[in-house]
Amino acid sequence: DLTRLIGNYTDYAVRWYNTGLERVWGPDSRDWVRYNQFRRELTLTVLDIVALFPNYDSRRYPIRTVSQLTREIYTNPVLENFDGSFRGSAQGIERSIRSPHLMDILNSITIYTDAHRGYYYWSGHQIMASPVGFSGPEFTFPLYGTMGNAAPQQRIVAQLGQGVYRTLSSTLYRRPFNIGINNQQLSVLDGTEFAYGTSSNLPSAVYRKSGTVDSLDEIPPQNNNVPPRQGFSHRLSHVSMFRSGFSNSSVSIIRAPMFSWIHRSAEFNNIIASDSITQIPAVKGNFLFNGSVISGPGFTGGDLVRLNSSGNNIQNRGYIEVPIHFPSTSTRYRVRVRYASVTPIHLNVNWGNSSIFSNTVPATATSLDNLQSSDFGYFESANAFTSSLGNIVGVRNFSGTAGVIIDRFEFIPVTATLEAEYNLERAQKAVNALFTSTNQLGLKTNVTDYHIDQVSNLVTYLSDEFCLDEKRELSEKVKHAKRLSDERNLLQDSNFKDINRQPERGWGGSTGITIQGGDDVFKENYVTL
Repeated sequence: DLTRLIGNYTDYAVRWYNTGLERVWGPDSRDWVRYNQFRRELTLTVLDIVALFPNYDSRRYPIRTVSQLTREIYTNPVLENFDGSFRGSAQGIERSIRSPHLMDILNSITIYTDAHRGYYYWSGHQIMASPVGFSGPEFTFPLYGTMGNAAPQQRIVAQLGQGVYRTLSSTLYRRPFNIGINNQQLSVLDGTEFAYGTSSNLPSAVYRKSGTVDSLDEIPPQNNNVPPRQGFSHRLSHVSMFRSGFSNSSVSIIRAPMFSWIHRSAEFNNIIASDSITQIPAVKGNFLFNGSVISGPGFTGGDLVRLNSSGNNIQNRGYIEVPIHFPSTSTRYRVRVRYASVTPIHLNVNWGNSSIFSNTVPATATSLDNLQSSDFGYFESANAFTSSLGNIVGVRNFSGTAGVIIDRFEFIPVTATLEAEYNLERAQKAVNALFTSTNQLGLKTNVTDYHIDQVSNLVTYLSDEFCLDEKRELSEKVKHAKRLSDERNLLQDSNFKDINRQPERGWGGSTGITIQGGDDVFKENYVTL
């Protein structure tokens, strides 16, 4: 019931979240502010909690589980009177937000300054970032806004301490005095302080000057018992820009930096714990081939990775690769993947240069367009491995015709207790799969003596120390399966009495055969073909 109700409530919460978003959307800037506030606050108070619900399944997560929220939220553009004066701008503001992407690490912001009628303002900027784990070269984003030269450019280093957790911005708004290209409405940002998350008093970085518009008013700390620089909940992940008007416009100049924030649980490095189940979202990868990042459904804590089919070209198999780091080199781990697919699909998981899983996994969904919580499934490596295999994990789509969605990787440390529980669960599933029903009245028709022997081996190797009673119970069920197999064995009807009468318990044949009575040659019945 727990897992069923988790799914029901998850879908209920997401459905009403989406309904609310549709209701508050409108064409103007004030509508967008209301829309963004609803999205941000419902993400913090509902969706982030829903994303953790699967962890309460104690069978799948029997020990502490470390999750990461990679979704981004957005503070309002820092402009005076922004919520009332810009008509028809909601679509443009929303387009200024980044589309779904692999997570990256904000390293620096180079800010350019322009001037109008003697007023200096933030006219544009460039972002420098690194892939997760700093596992590749730094890269530069295209210029946001314009490259003003009214003052020297200023580089804000974002990668200090635990990143920027707070901005204090100063807005500048000037109405036009009269008509003319030098008398536009000016709505801009003329200064920002960037404060670093840290346990020490690391000085802030300041572009021109600090202000009074505080990001903490929209994204509060997660722990109010310590200073905000320690108890913060989010760090700055990106800065884009909503831009309207040009320097020769007779209407207005609008330059609105758009601050994106990511939860602090989304760490810079994918560190795999030795005493906890570690969940690594697929969007924390550093290499994606023949695939795309798509918007998450709301209950996954972030966006998802879609791996396309190869089109029957083995050189074109969709692939996502994720860097990982192990503080412990002796711990063994099993790897589990959460995925969604509309057809049975052949997937391969590699750890370093070694393939640790290659098999066809079952379909989980009827459609990948409107994902529900029940549309995701899991597959898991049967064996455990150590960090000696390497510092990357990846999944590749071997299907020539079907795509697959990857949500996350899970690293499960294998202790003696966990291994015993895993082996017990595996044996229980194998034993139950022998029978046609839970009361063990009959064997499935495709079960053979060899199959029963293999299941018997699974039970035999169960730990006496951790699950002796369960082992005895399963052994009795296996013995019962052997008795049922003997009863329906072909040799039990050596006189051909029940041919074609009970196919699951005796002989079967075509309608043209006949059974002859015993004679001088054959003492018992025999079959004539």
